Amino acid sequence: MPLRRRDGRFFGTLCALDPLPAPLSDAHLGLFSLLADLIGFQLEAEELHAERAVALHDAEQTAKLRDRFIGILGHDLRNPLGAITLAAQVLLTRDDIEEATARAVRRIARSAARTEDIVGDLLDFARGRLGGNMPISHAPCDAVAIVRQVIEELEIGYPNRTIELNAPSTIAVKWDAARVAQAMSNLVGNALQHSGADCSVRVSIRAAEPWISIAVHNTGTAIPPDTLRTIFDPFRQGASARDVKEGLGLGLYIAREVVIAHSGTIDVTSSDGVGTTFTVRLPSME
Repeated sequence: MPLRRRDGRFFGTLCALDPLPAPLSDAHLGLFSLLADLIGFQLEAEELHAERAVALHDAEQTAKLRDRFIGILGHDLRNPLGAITLAAQVLLTRDDIEEATARAVRRIARSAARTEDIVGDLLDFARGRLGGNMPISHAPCDAVAIVRQVIEELEIGYPNRTIELNAPSTIAVKWDAARVAQAMSNLVGNALQHSGADCSVRVSIRAAEPWISIAVHNTGTAIPPDTLRTIFDPFRQGASARDVKEGLGLGLYIAREVVIAHSGTIDVTSSDGVGTTFTVRLPSME
């Protein structure tokens, strides 16, 4: 009985030998044919499984090489960017610099700073993909002061927007202040970028030991369900962004990694008429 693949191609032969003559009924032949089909399908399935395993291994190796390349590239870019920033700062301290030149130098400095942020995100991404934990250095700090500083910095970049802060005067915590500020800057910046100029942005901080809850809310169009399911994946850009700064779509991914490194949680809800809220819960560790 011939063994064939599913597409009909000949694969081999199933042969049964009996030393004694025996009559074979249609039922016997049908069963033998079915057995041949099952063997053919099984052999083909095993071949396909082996091929897919090889393809998966190759894809994993390619991904590792790509992530290593991203990490090396990001690391090597920091030195020339630092030199550009330092040169711009030196030029801006000169008394004889003309205003037109000063404006150009300030643009260079801002662009270099923005590029440094992107490089930092790339390094954090590569570190996470290569199995390295995000470096966290816990130290006593003030949760409210961290968020307030982030808001003040963003208000400079968005002079026509208002960011409301609802929080107590101070909350003592033990966090990596720089990392939490990075996460909050990404979350609040995301709220500003993905909402209209007439939409409000509100940040609320609440302490309920042993957790500190930080909610970032913006009104406007809801995030589509399909986007919501993958919103923390790397290299994602929301389709509803307005006046979005150039970036790699790593902001929310980095924010989540910072939260996870602090043993916290991050969630998002979004609906029409209510808006979008990202909620971060971090242990105070005090």
